[in-house]
Amino acid sequence: MLYRNDSAEALTALERQRLGNYGHDYEEETKVCPHCGYTDPEEFYMLHGDCIGCSGCISRVEWEDYEV
Repeated sequence: MLYRNDSAEALTALERQRLGNYGHDYEEETKVCPHCGYTDPEEFYMLHGDCIGCSGCISRVEWEDYEV
């Protein structure tokens, strides 16, 4: 939006941009795994630019424990 430099709206817009809307209610984005639906996982795992899962649905195993 365009405001005159000496208007209250210009100052408000400037402060909102500078502070990131601090102090006002806003919805935070929740992280959700696209594969299992787990909410707020610690990590997402990617393969060739695509998400293949998260720390909730993918686990690490040692080679000796891996069975085909």
